[in-house]
Parts: sequence; C-alpha cells; structure tokens
Amino acid sequence: MKYLIKCTGFIGDNLFASSIAKKLHEQDTDAEVDYIITLPQPLLLFKQNPYIRNVYTHDIVDINEYDKVYVMPYVDQSKPATTQFQEVVGIKNPSLEFDVYTIPEYDEAAKNQLEEIRRPGTQLVAWLAGWKDRAYATTLEMYWKKVGGPHRDIDRIIVSLEKEFTMVPVGLPCGVPQTTTTAMDPHAYAFLASVIKSCDWMIGAEGGVTNLSCAVGTKTIITTCFIEQVYGRNGHVKQIPLPQMGPAVYYPNGGHTHLPPFISDDEITEEIKRVINNNLSYRYSW
Repeated sequence: MKYLIKCTGFIGDNLFASSIAKKLHEQDTDAEVDYIITLPQPLLLFKQNPYIRNVYTHDIVDINEYDKVYVMPYVDQSKPATTQFQEVVGIKNPSLEFDVYTIPEYDEAAKNQLEEIRRPGTQLVAWLAGWKDRAYATTLEMYWKKVGGPHRDIDRIIVSLEKEFTMVPVGLPCGVPQTTTTAMDPHAYAFLASVIKSCDWMIGAEGGVTNLSCAVGTKTIITTCFIEQVYGRNGHVKQIPLPQMGPAVYYPNGGHTHLPPFISDDEITEEIKRVINNNLSYRYSW
C-alpha cells in the first residue's frame, strides 16, 4: 500500500504527524509512506526517518499513484497530537512518541562545538531564544479574571542560571516567526536538532523547539504559563481542564518537567536549578 500524508500547521505539527509512518509499517510491513510538509525546515530530518519513503515541500500534481491520501486536521489541544493524527489514518494502537532522526555528521559536529564552550564541571543547558514570547508572569488571581500578566524577565532568569550551567541559546529570537524566509533553512534546522540532542537539558516554553527537544531525547523543562493562559481551564482561546501539550505528554517517562504556571521568575529559576541538579522530573497538574 502506498500512503500520502499531507501535513497542516507549523513545524511541530509536521513532526507530530511523522509518527504515522512507523505505525503504518507496524500494521503493514509493505507500506510505502510519503509526506507533504508545510514548511521546509524539517525536510532533512524527515529524510532521515527510515519509515518515510519520500518527502515533499509542495503539492504533488498527480496523487493517483497512492492507495490512501490523508490530510491532517488542525490540532485539538485536548488530545495528544500524535495519537490524534494516527487515529485519522486508522492506526489501531496509537502511541504518543514521535521520534526524530538526526544526521550523524551534524551530531558529531554539534558535539565537538559544544564541548569547546562547556565550562568545566557544568551541564550544557539549551534555552529557547524566543522564550519570552511565550512566558507570562500571571498570578492565579489574574488568571481567573482573564487578565494577562507581563512577559517574564527571561534575561534575568538566564543570567542567574549561567552561574551554574553552560547556557546555549537555540531557535529563533523573539519576534521572528518560523515562516520568515531566512528561517526556512533545512540544514540549519537539522543542525539545531543535533545541537539540542548534544545538550544535557533544554529549557523554554511549549512549542516547536521544545517538542523537537523531547523527540531527540534531551530532558526538557518547560514553563506552562502560556499553555494555561491560552488553552487552560480559563484560557483565552479554549477552556480545557488539562491541555495535552508538551514533552511530558509525548514522553511521560522521558525525564521531562512541566513547571507550575503561576509562580514568580525567581521561583522558576530556583525550580530549574533544583530539577537539573537533582535530575528530577514532574508534570504540573491542577
């Protein structure tokens, strides 16, 4: 059987959909799975996936060669995106993970570069360069009134963490969308994946880069203020008791942490230190 999976949404949604290929091969050993992705950044990573035959960054004129063509829906945050997508194509036993396969040469180059900057005796901690865009210092009282808090002082948090860890900024800076022409570089994105894979930890907000992080096996810590403010019980866009988003959802045994949303910047800093120094993991819930 020949399958064509047409992705929707942003880079992270494409990565979630990549989980379908392995599941189809588990059900049909002769499956041939092709993809059309919405953005070119993950192109090389998709090509590394042993369960994917071809990947395209544009519509295919003739799709008659495929036995099945599936268009992915937009994500419903009340359910894990991976299982949601797998159910669309009829996977009988859906699973949460969406492993990303990196390029070995890039892994080696990234590892060598990072070891050159690692301070002796410190752990390498990648941090999301655009973290501030998805980080809000909202109190519980403000939340129930639907009053958004100010952006967190991420610079101050990073300065404090730099005293104990070797901090590595990754991803696009604040205000730069992934649809920007300069951001659409598959080689840069593949190398980003290798850099994150070579770090001991990743910290930031829920989004494409932290989801990439858990998929390459790096222990990831996220702030959840953005999730709660947008999709939580009193969210601005949706009201969901426990949004199914973030690394600890897709890899519940992967050592990932979802911090509580209504804590101060100082508490976030100390909690990140505590989690990393004691190799802890937990998922915040109400």
